[in-house]
Amino acid sequence: MKRLVYIISTFLILTGMYGGNASSEYCASSTGTYLVKYNGNEYSRSLSLCLSSGGKRGLSGAEATRYYQELWEKNTKWCATKSNYRKEPPAVCRNRNGVVVDSENLAKLEFNRLNGRTTPFSTTTASSSGVLIWCVTKFTYGLSSESRCRGEGGKVYKRDSEGLKMAKAEYRYLSSLPSTTASASSSTGASTSSKGWCAHPKWVRRTSKVFCHASEGNYFESEELARNEHKNLKVFAKSGSKSHVTHYDKVWCVTNNKVEKMYQSLCGSKMGTPFTTWAQADAALKRLKGGTTPEVKTASLTIRSNVTGDKVYIDGNFKGSTRLDLKLSKGKHTIRIEKDGYKTYEESINLTDNLIIRGHLIKIVDEPVKTVVVDNTVEVEFWKSIKDSDDADMYRAYLEEYATGKFVKLAKIKLKKLGGTTTSVAKASIPNLDYGDYYALVIGNNDYELLPDLKTAVNDANKVASVLKYDYGFQVELLTDATRSDILKSLKNHRKKLGVNDNFLLYYAGHGDYDEDANKTGYWLPVDATRDDPSNWVMTDYVVNQIKAMEAKHVMVVADSCFSGELTRGIKIDYGSPSWIKKLVDKKARVALTSGDLEPVSDSGGGGKHSIFAKVFISLLEENTGVLNTTQLFSELLPKVSKNAKQTPRHGKIRYAGDDGGDFLFVRQR
Repeated sequence: MKRLVYIISTFLILTGMYGGNASSEYCASSTGTYLVKYNGNEYSRSLSLCLSSGGKRGLSGAEATRYYQELWEKNTKWCATKSNYRKEPPAVCRNRNGVVVDSENLAKLEFNRLNGRTTPFSTTTASSSGVLIWCVTKFTYGLSSESRCRGEGGKVYKRDSEGLKMAKAEYRYLSSLPSTTASASSSTGASTSSKGWCAHPKWVRRTSKVFCHASEGNYFESEELARNEHKNLKVFAKSGSKSHVTHYDKVWCVTNNKVEKMYQSLCGSKMGTPFTTWAQADAALKRLKGGTTPEVKTASLTIRSNVTGDKVYIDGNFKGSTRLDLKLSKGKHTIRIEKDGYKTYEESINLTDNLIIRGHLIKIVDEPVKTVVVDNTVEVEFWKSIKDSDDADMYRAYLEEYATGKFVKLAKIKLKKLGGTTTSVAKASIPNLDYGDYYALVIGNNDYELLPDLKTAVNDANKVASVLKYDYGFQVELLTDATRSDILKSLKNHRKKLGVNDNFLLYYAGHGDYDEDANKTGYWLPVDATRDDPSNWVMTDYVVNQIKAMEAKHVMVVADSCFSGELTRGIKIDYGSPSWIKKLVDKKARVALTSGDLEPVSDSGGGGKHSIFAKVFISLLEENTGVLNTTQLFSELLPKVSKNAKQTPRHGKIRYAGDDGGDFLFVRQR
């Protein structure tokens, strides 16, 4: 070390940095000397390194060298390992599994002992240093004379392998205590002199915790626990398992009313009790707790609203009027706020942390019934084209197309004059054509995880699926309470299996949404959707792309959800001539029928079991006896829905999906 200091000093002298240079500034710490300022330029990195290790700045080169040498002499001790002995910081010595001693002579003796070359102490050594023992203080442990150890307030252990184990255990224990506690422990030994019961695979005895841990046993306060542990350890030993652990193995430690896995030495320093298995530790923890009831975790919930005099219900229980500050158990809850003359506000939450809910109640206003204006221009033109005809089939076609039209009475009178009857309209003939095979995917979502539940969507889906299957011969796949994954997977499967002559109907009943800001995008909401996170929503654009990729000749989407009108927005259907069925069969069709425009739609109104839209849709399918196209279906559905609910169904071609002028045909099978 002296040679190293000499080399550094020589380097400083040769480079002109040693003393006397007023333009240079140095900093010295236990890690070395640093040039921190030269000719007005400050080296911030060197300064930071020096100061972070407790260095001193504002020194000349010579002063920095002397200060560094003083720190080295002060902070180093002799260290003996099996390979060598030398002076170095105690922490470095212990990292090398060395033994810290007070003098070079003691280091040499320990080095010889480690290498099996121990010689008897000379009289001179014994008289000057006394008999060597293991000495333990809060700051270190090592070989020393007994008189010196006691003078420094240390604890004395015999110089043998058992003494070394106990010294190491005592050092770990003392170094883990606060300074005041450690000091008291070192001087009085009160914390380690108290005795408990120690369990070992071979014995059970009353001893101190330090001795128990040094003997690689498990320490207990009661004899009963120690003897139970002794039995367990004997079983492990007989079975060939590892019966006990050393200080450097990990154990299950019971400390601070919990079970943790840690090194046994650390468990002892935390005043814990080590166990070889989790089951043993858990059983001990339960005995310590004495069957106390676990604390129920709660969080605060603040509820506000925009009105006064409201009523707040949580999970169906009345709690008062807003504002409310409540403590609730963590988990799922349903919040409902009511007031006469206002729409009920309801929200389902998963309470994991403190939360504030601001309920907004909308006042109910009696609005005039919305008048639905139906564009009957096509009907008028059609009537003008047949009114002078003597062909009874033309008038039957009019009655079939416009069952509630303006000229129904005139058409029936004309038929009677021509000798025909109107009964053929009720029992429409079915042209003998190749209509292809029919498939349907029917989806109904009621039970939402994080959104308000619906009441009739599943009933609607079940009834629609039944009518399509038994009255129209569809091959139906029914999904109820479907997730996003369920919907996408089923759509993909149908896209793969549909052929060029097939027909496919997609029926959806559930929550929907419309994003006015994000490219005017519509969404269907599966049961795993969240309120403000669209990652689990199904874009209607995705549905359109799947339909576009299908080989099926005719595809129809029927959507009974809020804001579903986005599918057909701005696209109208051109009505055909009376001899349209053959053309409709041959041409490709991509059409949609929705329960409303860009607006909320009713989840009820159909007699309790169905929505108003689903009830009318199902009844029209049940009443049909022949071939029903979507134009006929819509012309009868629109007035029946609009008169009974504040929503306007829409019908049209699906945008950019490959429609070629055909239409979807419902062909009655029985």
